Amino acid sequence: MIGTNNTGGTNNAGTSTAAEIAEGVGAVVWSCGTTSQREILLLAIFPRGIPGDSVRDKIAEVNSIIARLDDQRHVFYLDIGAKFLDERGYFLKDAFRPTTCTHWPKATTFGALL
Repeated sequence: MIGTNNTGGTNNAGTSTAAEIAEGVGAVVWSCGTTSQREILLLAIFPRGIPGDSVRDKIAEVNSIIARLDDQRHVFYLDIGAKFLDERGYFLKDAFRPTTCTHWPKATTFGALL
């Protein structure tokens, strides 16, 4: 969940720019190392707010920047945020709080990478 608290939208969240957030994410990925023994699954920042919200727009910008860290050798970027949204871009009911195991297969789609 790296970077999400820096996007703003709450009284306790930071007000960093998209570039600053992406730089921080990149620094963390870099500090983990990219040796041949390591593989990093970098998930996109999950959506927040409602469609058209400035926080959601900032998250989209951050995600477009950090997606470039994917080198398909050591760092693998995956954006599953859309799996939590309906066709209009609003959150599915209980998208982040599944009540049964049947919710998770729809939400988590990284099986192909693992």
